[in-house]
Amino acid sequence: MNIINNILKDIIHSEVISDKPIMPIKHAQVIFYLSFLGFLTGLMGIYCGKKLLGFSVIIGALISINYWRFPNYGQRRTVDMLYMQYLVFIHSFYIWNTPMMPIFCLFMFIGLIFYFMSWFYYEKNALLELTICH
Repeated sequence: MNIINNILKDIIHSEVISDKPIMPIKHAQVIFYLSFLGFLTGLMGIYCGKKLLGFSVIIGALISINYWRFPNYGQRRTVDMLYMQYLVFIHSFYIWNTPMMPIFCLFMFIGLIFYFMSWFYYEKNALLELTICH
């Protein structure tokens, strides 16, 4: 048990909390608070009988909330990005060969465009536009 505690301490303290955030906290707070919507979405998925999807989205909300409380480069960011990719994959798996697939693909495409636009605005240091697109 002592070994597990030491490993957890190493993981927790491997990120220097005093690092500069990727974006100002006031902009990150918008995404932080929007991350709480994942709880509603996840609960709706569970209610509709898609328990794996629902619980996955709730876990994703927790991971997002943890990252956006202080967004910096590090393990929390990596976990957040990888888990969001998992969520896209698992939703794609569920929607595959259903009548909703074209609509899902359209929304994924629009989301991808906005995500890349957020990177464009990040490079231009246009923080309001970056936050809205993300």
